[in-house]
Amino acid sequence: MTNIVIAQTDYAPYFYDNGPNSNSGNMALLNLSEDTPKGAEGVFAINQTSGCITLKVYPADLKRELFNIKVKATEVEPEGKGLDFAVTTVTIRVVDLNNHPPTFFGENGPQNVFELTMYEHPPEGEFLRGLKITVNDSDQGSNAKFHLRLVGPGRMLRVVPQTVLNEAQVTVLVEDSAAMDFEKSQFLTFKLLAVEIDTPERFSATADIIIHLLDTNDNAPKFTSDFYIARIPENSPGGSSVVSVTTVLCYGKKTHYTHY
Repeated sequence: MTNIVIAQTDYAPYFYDNGPNSNSGNMALLNLSEDTPKGAEGVFAINQTSGCITLKVYPADLKRELFNIKVKATEVEPEGKGLDFAVTTVTIRVVDLNNHPPTFFGENGPQNVFELTMYEHPPEGEFLRGLKITVNDSDQGSNAKFHLRLVGPGRMLRVVPQTVLNEAQVTVLVEDSAAMDFEKSQFLTFKLLAVEIDTPERFSATADIIIHLLDTNDNAPKFTSDFYIARIPENSPGGSSVVSVTTVLCYGKKTHYTHY
């Protein structure tokens, strides 16, 4: 006597993680479920037999960090009639690559030289109004975190903020007003540095800040001596010279002498 056992499709498909090696088995039709959350449509595609999920757009066009995709596996009989099915959620997390360095911007786009003309000895604590600087790093998370630092003569100026995440408006404040002296230097040059903090690449950017100083009337004439001693004979005629007094006035790099 011969017994013939006919298999029936009485088990629904199910999902499992079988590691890097996949064995052949019963065929199931895989597709993205209709109730996949909005935002993932048209972004990913799935191979109906292998289950491989692929991108349909460029990675740079992904606007979200996290995608939850529902995948539906439907059992298929030889005649093509769909039977039982199973649904699972696949979570895809987009990991940012550190591929953008910090960049300085002026009013008209990227810029690495900023110039300003101002009067000497501005009030301490005042910000330099003529500088309009924005700094940006278009990466995400820790890849977009960087320090700002101002390098130049003395400690005349300081920059705020000193730590930036993604983007900030750069403000330069006066620290030492007395050092910003037209008579010592008619222009000052500083380097503005942006250096990434927590990345192995440590991408950076540099911008020059050039300040042209204008003179103010802040120097009084000075006598060349604290006191003068003069002698004159008692019978000297009227109009005789008694003593010559000299004053000095510094103006920029020029020195003016006045004799009396």
